[in-house]
Amino acid sequence: MKVTLRKNTLLALGLVCAGLSTWGRPSVAQSAADKATARNLATEGIELFREGRYSDALDRLQRAEALFSAPVHLLYIARAQAELGLLVEASETYKWLLRADIGPDAPDAFREAVRAAEAEAPALETRIPALRILVKPSDAAGLKLTIDGNEVSTAIIGVERPANPGRRVVVATAPGFSPARQVVELAEGEQGVVELQLTPLESEQPGATLPPPSDERATAVPPNIGLFAGLRLGAAFPTGKIVAGEDTAMSDYVGPGGMLELSVGATFARYFGAKLFLQGLLLSPAKSPRLAFERVYDETGSVAVESNTSGRAIGLAAIAGTPPGRIGGYGELGLLYEWVAVDRELRFTPAQPCGERARQTLRFSGPSLRVGGGARLPVHRLVQLSVFANAAFGVFRNAEVDSGCDFLPAPPGLTQLEFPEGDRRAGHQMILVGVEGELIYGLR
Repeated sequence: MKVTLRKNTLLALGLVCAGLSTWGRPSVAQSAADKATARNLATEGIELFREGRYSDALDRLQRAEALFSAPVHLLYIARAQAELGLLVEASETYKWLLRADIGPDAPDAFREAVRAAEAEAPALETRIPALRILVKPSDAAGLKLTIDGNEVSTAIIGVERPANPGRRVVVATAPGFSPARQVVELAEGEQGVVELQLTPLESEQPGATLPPPSDERATAVPPNIGLFAGLRLGAAFPTGKIVAGEDTAMSDYVGPGGMLELSVGATFARYFGAKLFLQGLLLSPAKSPRLAFERVYDETGSVAVESNTSGRAIGLAAIAGTPPGRIGGYGELGLLYEWVAVDRELRFTPAQPCGERARQTLRFSGPSLRVGGGARLPVHRLVQLSVFANAAFGVFRNAEVDSGCDFLPAPPGLTQLEFPEGDRRAGHQMILVGVEGELIYGLR
């Protein structure tokens, strides 16, 4: 199978497997066949990593490293471990790479791998949770401690110990005591505490243990479900037409304005999510279309129009992109139903049968399709900020013109209390740009 890689990666692997530099920890003598096998395994592992098959990539890269130790192998091993939620293991791999002296004659590919590790390792450290385990009595004879079924030293009791995010099962046992067990969920960057109380048995049963059931052993992968709530603030720019024909442009009725949006949703499978959102708009006044008052006015008559425009919408959107809590981008596709109301006050000169003033309200509603995206920047393990831009493409299917005076005509292109025929409908757009703050919990 032919595998295509970037030029610099091929160069790095070629230099590693050609043995142009000695580096790393002592290893058994390597034959030409071992080096060739390491090259093939590393090439396949890096390609699997780019395809998102991190478990398979880690297997190939670790086997390549066992045959021939090279910085490029360790760099991608650390990256694969981090993607799998093995943050502690990834941290140790980065540290091993950074502690090594590659020598002044090392190939450029080795130096590039070390520089990449120097840039990536600090960000990883901030994501690693810490777990403090407290046991009472801590001096029980024969005390044993396990985490996820693996025995650990009792020397860690009372001190913070790095742990991978996800579900951790902690069990303490001692002869003459009932086993104590506790399950804790650790989010990235979280500091968790587990308190275990050993209860004396009525009759001692040395060696009593309570291994965690096989289906409750913790996994290294964070939970697959996360929750979030967001608040958006931005600017809105309406374009298009209300109906087909002249004198019905959106700009004749509404101008640019502000937008506020509240949303709640869930993420799943790391890269996907869905949300429900409520949106409010406050749009600026715009020039109003001409009003046909020839039957009422003489040549010196005039009418002035002042308007206030507001809108609201409710919708559902699907999201795909970088998992919440990570720097990156995302896209969204949604369906919404929107309502727009234009309240207009007309002032007549001279006064008309309705007096000097009359009110007219225009109401429009219909479905829209929203597409857009943005960029995320986490500022805390529970908070992220993002910038966004999206556009809603819709058609008003319902309209109502309510006048406070019977003699007032509807605006051009519209009829009183009903919407034009289907062939008169035209599309409009609402462009939105702004910033968003989100509270996130769970998946990272």
